[in-house]
Order: sequence, then structure tokens, then C-alpha cells
Amino acid sequence: MKKALNRFAAISLALMLMFTMGINVFAAENVEGTPSDDPAVTLDEDGVAATDEGDDVVTDAAPAAVDEETPATVEEEPAGEVQAMGGEITAKSEHIDLAITNNTGMFNAVSAYLTTENEQEYLVMALSGTGYKELYKGTYEQAVVNGDGTADPGNDTWIHCYENAAGKYEFKIPLNADESYIPLVAVSDRNYTGYLNRQNDLSKAFYPRQATIDRGAKTLVTGDYDETVDFTVTSNVRDFKVETTAATHVVGGPNSNGYSVAPTLKMKNSTYDKVTYPTVVGNSVSTAEAVLADGKFAISMTNAPNKVAFADKTPIEMTFHVAEDAPYEEAGTNVGRTVTIDKSAKTIEINGDALTPKEVAKFEYNGATVQFINKDEKAFGMWTPQEGSAYTYSDSDGKIHLSIIPKNKTTYGWMHWGGIYDELTKDVTLESNGTIVLELETDKCGWAVPIAPIKKKDDKETTSDQYYLAVPALTYFTTDADYTVVEAALATVPADLSIYTQETAAAVNEAVNAVARDKKAVEQADVNRMADAIDQAVKGLKIDCSDATVDAIPAQTYTGKALTPNVTVKLGDKTLVKGTDYTIAYANNTNAGTAKVTVTCTGSYAGEKTATFTINKANNTMSVSGKTVKIKKKAVKKKAQKLAAGTVLAIGNAKGTVTYKGVGVNKKSKKALKINASNGQVTVKKKTKKGTYKMNVTVTAAGNGNYKAASVTRTITVKVK
Repeated sequence: MKKALNRFAAISLALMLMFTMGINVFAAENVEGTPSDDPAVTLDEDGVAATDEGDDVVTDAAPAAVDEETPATVEEEPAGEVQAMGGEITAKSEHIDLAITNNTGMFNAVSAYLTTENEQEYLVMALSGTGYKELYKGTYEQAVVNGDGTADPGNDTWIHCYENAAGKYEFKIPLNADESYIPLVAVSDRNYTGYLNRQNDLSKAFYPRQATIDRGAKTLVTGDYDETVDFTVTSNVRDFKVETTAATHVVGGPNSNGYSVAPTLKMKNSTYDKVTYPTVVGNSVSTAEAVLADGKFAISMTNAPNKVAFADKTPIEMTFHVAEDAPYEEAGTNVGRTVTIDKSAKTIEINGDALTPKEVAKFEYNGATVQFINKDEKAFGMWTPQEGSAYTYSDSDGKIHLSIIPKNKTTYGWMHWGGIYDELTKDVTLESNGTIVLELETDKCGWAVPIAPIKKKDDKETTSDQYYLAVPALTYFTTDADYTVVEAALATVPADLSIYTQETAAAVNEAVNAVARDKKAVEQADVNRMADAIDQAVKGLKIDCSDATVDAIPAQTYTGKALTPNVTVKLGDKTLVKGTDYTIAYANNTNAGTAKVTVTCTGSYAGEKTATFTINKANNTMSVSGKTVKIKKKAVKKKAQKLAAGTVLAIGNAKGTVTYKGVGVNKKSKKALKINASNGQVTVKKKTKKGTYKMNVTVTAAGNGNYKAASVTRTITVKVK
């Protein structure tokens, strides 16, 4: 509260001066505004209709008169609290006016100048609307880390506004020496209030902006945050080969109407040649395409008011087209990939199922299958037969004989080949029938064997480009696969799955039960997929919070506003953390009665709990004071006089039906005065003599659904003269 009062120092001083001068000042309700400069209805950054104009609420009820014999305490209703604003600009040594260009409709500067005070330069800028009362100098990411620059103890990092002579919110922004580009975060007053009321996260109130100063031209350009930065890229898809950094053009932030993220993905190969991704086109959520050009995908996603094509930290469904000549079974088709962008962390993560490699060629040998497989997919298979080539094989003395027919028989005179063992290197001569025969030792050959065709020209040898032949050792097809990755994955499975939700525990059991122990080395990819399935299932485990307890919530008292008391949620001995482990939703929490709290577990937990709390009726706000009424004897001499309740009593803020009961204070008063129980009308009996008559009147307000009943006794006085 002390910090809030400091923010309103200028307003408080003005109010004190006005009271001193005898001017009546009425409290005004705090009304949300919008950053737009148009007072007509617009759509603000939150997608809610709002205007710059608010309806002031004035309270003009005067305190009731108090009878001399029944003194009463009159409490003044406090004026509406005014939200804190910054201090007034002090005397300036000089200032330089700036011509303004605004590039966004939600952050319009209407005046700006540079000023220097005590060797510190400031940009003084006034905005057109009333939606922002604080700015933070820095980026969106810095603002999130910084936290609440007003309410957090010791944190006074926000720049608070004050109202200038033109009635506009003005900000005094400190500048570094020769600083021209100023990243700013505008703090939405609407969403900041929601944060204070525990209705949303603080980051929901942050809207990234920027201001650029040209001192020579004396200009100021404002707009949404607009910058290109490197994001770190992680691909969890084996065949999606991409560079680890992506230049990413970002405009605005996760809360902005025009939030735009445009990463450029640098691909390491041409397996994919087109991507389709979501974005806003015109006024609708649609899709756009990016074609692989110079090895890059230039993706550009944009949101619009009330049209959200993508969200920060949320997997984005994209479709990638597999090139027609890609060495995969899916060549020429579209496959799905999810792309998750985290603006704060500056990361891009790609997930999806791996493609299926094509079988280039294969033959059977002693019941084992020998395959030629594309070199980008398997370490042991690195050769794709050239167009026009052919091969045969034969079995002799435990050796593989491969007869290869080169594409150009007349060009290659002989070939040099070698394996991972130097002793296997030998020359192979082209046979007269146009074939090349390789005799390979099955217990030594394996992995990739480079083959360098040798061209013969004028009896001189020249080596052409090297290509690869896959010569797998037979043991590759008979040896068991390596289950190390599976064992490592199984070691991460919790011993007790009973604490997790049935669904996520079942996924782990399914992945564990799917492990097949009969795979051979040639099927290592299948074994790796088993390990991946276990890893993903373990990562997806959610602790079941159906047994969580919610501490008893203290009874609340009706205030006319939604009540959101703090809730403590425990699971066993652990107290869960709001916002990390669970979220809260309230229902029926305004009127007196039973309110409902729904706790939804999140993060590492899943499940839902409900609790209730009582909202008690508030004390009746009725105030009563007695009055003194004078009547002439000649009037009462002719007939009885009837005095309305408002003539003899001042009653304010009574809740519920009001009834009256009166008793004269003495014998003569009892005889002279009577009161109507339903309307409070007092009758002075005809021919009542001169004198002073008093009655003790008990006023009872029956209360209603939100207020208790209350009774107040006051004395009324009737003087007959």
C-alpha cells in the first residue's frame, strides 16, 4: 500500500489542495481503458471490447442528523482507491520535441520529447489511451524474469505513468548515452488487475513494444517489438536433418494480436521439399506453404485479433512433403511433424515418426538377407546401385562372390576396393564378360567398403568419384541386437506405478511389454524404437492427485465481489505449488452461501479435486438517526398530525424490509405519539398540548440473501408550540 500511495503522490497532493479550497471531490470508480486512441468501441489486445471512456460513479449521500440526546458515530465512506501513477516531471533544463510515427494501433504515442536532468537523458512520451499505466524497459523475456515491478518487495523496475496537462498518460523513460533503440514492455492494466486477483499469470499482462529515436532527424518511431534472433533447433526425428540454429524474425509477443514468428530452418539434405504450416490469412486461420529453396525453409506464422493460428510453447502441427526422389517408402507423400516454439527460451523442437528407408536391393545367403541400403540411413549400408548396374552372387567355400556389371563397361578398366581392414584392400580386374568379381571373406568383411572406379586412358590410370558398396558380414544377420538402450530405458521405469494415473501407467506397461528379445543386429532400429517408446511413456507419467486433500478454507464474508481465498493442496506430506502443480477455478463465489473450488492438477500431476467454502452474510449496513420535529399547536388542535418516517428519522443503506416499533419515553409521550409498524409514519394525537414529546423507535431491517437482519433504536422528538 505504501508503494501504491507513492505512485499517486501527485494525485493525492492535488486532492488535498482541492479539499482545502472547499471543493467537493467525489470518488470515481477505476475504469479499464484501452491502448487505442479512438474513444469509440475497439478491440483491445485481450480480444475484449473496450473504450477509453469510463462511467464515473459519484456518492453524494450526506450523513443523517443526530439527535442531541442520542449521540451517534457517523463513519465516512472511504473514497474509491485510485491506482498508483508516477510522479510529476520536475523542472527540465531543456527539451527536444520529436515527430512521431506509430506502427501499431495498440501503442500510440501522441507527444514525445527528449529532456536532460542532472546529466540523465529521458524520453518523455505520452500515449493516447488508458490501457497501460506501467512500462518496463527491456524485452518480454526480461520482463517475465523481472516479475512484478510494483508489488514485489524491493522491485521498483516499472516506469509508472502520470497524467500530463493534456490529460494523457505520460511516461518518463531513462536513456543510456546515445541510446536509439529502446525495447519496451507495456503492462496491460486489465490483465495486471487480473493477476492481482489471481485470475491469470503476470506474463499475460506483458505486451512487447519498441521505440526508435533518431536524434538528428528528431523523430520517434513506435511499434510492436520487431527483431531477428537465433533460436536453438532440436530435431528428435532421425531423418529430419536440420542445422542447430535458425534465424527467427519475431514481431510482438505471445499475448499480442499480431504475434508473428518466422524461423528459417536450414536443412542438411533435401529429403523434404515443402512444408505446410498454420497462419492467419486475411481474417481467418488458414495455412501457408514454404518450398525448400537454397536448402532452407522460410516459415512465417502470424496471429490476428481473436484468430490464433499458433501458440507459444504449444506443439504446432505442420505437414512436410517428402521429395519424390527421397530414399524412403514415403517419397512423394506428406508426413506430419510437430514444431514447438518457445519464445522465452528461444528454442524450436521438432518431433514426429521416422521415415521408412527403401530397400535398394537384397539377396539371400545361407538363410540371411544381405541388403544394399541408402548410405544416409544405415552405417552398414552405404551404396545405391547406379542406373544400369546389375549384380549376382554365388557361394563357394564360405565366401561371397559378387559379380558387378558396371554402368559403363568400356570406361572402367579395373577397380580398387578396400574395407575397414587394410589387408582386404586389393585390385579387381574387369572380366572379359564385362563383370567385376569381388571375393570377400565372410568373417572379415563388414560395414562400408569404398570402391574407386579407375578409368584407363592412354594406358594411364585416373580415379573417378568414389561410391560405396555395402558388404555386411554374415554375423550382422545372425548376431543378437544390442539391447543396451532398452536396458537403460527400463532402468528409468519407477518401481511403483500405483501413484500414477491409470492411463499413463498403462502406457508405460504397454511399452515395457512390447519389448521383444529375439531381435538380431539387422533389426537394431526396431530395438531402438522399443527404447524410445519406453522413454516417451516414462516422460508422460502423471502422478494421480485424486487422493490429494484441500485444507479447510476459512469462511468468507459477502463483499459484493467474487471471493478467491487462497487454497492449500496437499498430496501426502507434500504441499503442491499453485500454477506449477495445479490451477484453481471458483464458482458461486460472490453471493452468500456455499462456493465451489475446483482444483485441476497440471505439470507432473493429473486429476481433479473439488472443495467448498462458506460465504457468510455481511452485517447490515443500515444507519439510523432520530430527528427533532416542530409542529404548531393550532395545527394539532384541529386534527391529528401525521409525520412521514423520513420526517422523523434519517435511514440509510438498509438491506431488506424495514419495520418500526415505537414506545414513548414517558406517560404523556406514550399518549401523544403513535407509530405505524410497516411504514414508520408517526401520528401526533389531536389536541396534544404544548410541550416536548419523545419516542424511542426501534428500526429493524430484515436483511436479505447477502445481509443479516439488524435493529437500531433511536429517539425522535416532537415539539408542539
